[in-house]
Amino acid sequence: VSQVVGAAVLCASAAPSSARTSQATPHIGIRSERVGLGRWARSLVEITRPFSLTASATPVAAAGALALALHRMNWPLFVMALAAGVLLQVGTNVINEIYDVRKGVDSITSPRASLALLTGRVRERTAFWIAGLAFLASAAIGVELILVRSWPLVVLGLAGLLGGWGYTAPPLQYKY
Repeated sequence: VSQVVGAAVLCASAAPSSARTSQATPHIGIRSERVGLGRWARSLVEITRPFSLTASATPVAAAGALALALHRMNWPLFVMALAAGVLLQVGTNVINEIYDVRKGVDSITSPRASLALLTGRVRERTAFWIAGLAFLASAAIGVELILVRSWPLVVLGLAGLLGGWGYTAPPLQYKY
């Protein structure tokens, strides 16, 4: 991610303004009239749909509250589980955006559609990279949690990854 941000800054600041207009920027996968870090960040926020992240944070927070009430709270593990859950949902949200656009579910007039893919501000390939990085980061945290706790977390983690990908992506596409 830091390399992508660095490339975005270099592309936005080094190219003359005429070179930045109406072109796809191959380094970051975003098309716009004017490529800038702010617009790039807004597009990424839009495609990850942060308003929905409470769906993954709430169950982890509830479990944390229970652990706290039982005097069994382990703050580092709680933060790791929260981060893994949120990252898993970020990946799911981005995959959902990709396949909703592919299937024609999202359109410019859809009230909840992210316009980042529809308008070409984020290319599909970049969206797949974002989702993949989110899933990979979630899995890496999951491996650490498995090492600290126990193997049954493997089942939960794999179910989460499969469910997140398969929500709208083939072969499952159980949303549709």
